[in-house]
Amino acid sequence: MLDTTDVYRKAVEMLTVGDQEASLYENYSGRAMFGATVPGIVTDVCGPKVGAAITIAAISLTLENCENVYDVMGEIWVHIPVRTDNMGLSFIYY
Repeated sequence: MLDTTDVYRKAVEMLTVGDQEASLYENYSGRAMFGATVPGIVTDVCGPKVGAAITIAAISLTLENCENVYDVMGEIWVHIPVRTDNMGLSFIYY
């Protein structure tokens, strides 16, 4: 299984091509997380584009050792962010 931080790091690389700004927040702890930390992507890019970048990152990292299409699909579902927080001028997806 892929490490979420590696997937998000690759997604940030893809999001920052061109004029987009994005960064990896490796130990984010948001509201009601009670000290638990997770990786996140901080950006002002809209959610669907962030999801697409994460999907492409997971696919590219998985294809090297892919046995079948279900391996790729499983990796994608695990890494798609399910929560967001507003950070003022940007959002964090985690």
